[in-house]
Amino acid sequence: RRDVKSAWSGLRPLVKDPKAPADGSTAKLSRTHEIVVDSNGLVSVMGGKWTTYRRMAQDAMDQILQTRPDVHARGRCRTKNMRLLGSGDPSGKYSVEDGAAIGGRLPFVIQKNFGVSMESAEHLSRNYGFRALDLCKEAVDDGKGKKGTDASSGLSLLVPGQPFVRAEIPFAVRHEMAITIVDVLARRLRLAFIDADAAKSLVKETGDTMEGLLGWSPSVKKQRIAEAEEFLETMQWKP
Repeated sequence: RRDVKSAWSGLRPLVKDPKAPADGSTAKLSRTHEIVVDSNGLVSVMGGKWTTYRRMAQDAMDQILQTRPDVHARGRCRTKNMRLLGSGDPSGKYSVEDGAAIGGRLPFVIQKNFGVSMESAEHLSRNYGFRALDLCKEAVDDGKGKKGTDASSGLSLLVPGQPFVRAEIPFAVRHEMAITIVDVLARRLRLAFIDADAAKSLVKETGDTMEGLLGWSPSVKKQRIAEAEEFLETMQWKP
């Protein structure tokens, strides 16, 4: 039990026929999603899972087009073949294959150009794709703009033993709509789910960074820190 770094639980939405007998078991319930049209025309997506979110969206839009004759599509749904942000290099210098999770050379490019460890380079490549290059460039630029600060300080490790770098905090605020400390440590970096104590040790530093970027008042900063500490308490394993 001493090896447990973080603990949490969650709820999964499952679709059940309201007319079916209640036997207390979820084993036979569908893990897929259902599109339901209410009598007033409301289209709802029931159940589903993160890994099929594109299919869910497409099915919902297809149903809306069938239900609402006044809504017209410009063409066929493109979501199946639309690339995720970061999956391609906008400059055209690198191919899609260079960013592949297995066998891609993007981690080597990151390590060579920015001097981070291979562990951090692989982490950045997996989590940000080609946007990792933008993250590293921003880290260097931020470092150059601060007196008495090494230009590469933003690429230093946040905590020992983990591949996360400091520049991921401002990147989450600037590009990933993070507005709270919990957003950064739990919902962007996901460090809270890996090591709750490590995440808790970063609450103040994260708050200091976000204070400058978001213009927090002292009272707002204090509130955000308290919220983060309370949240991280729920992630810690207590025998």
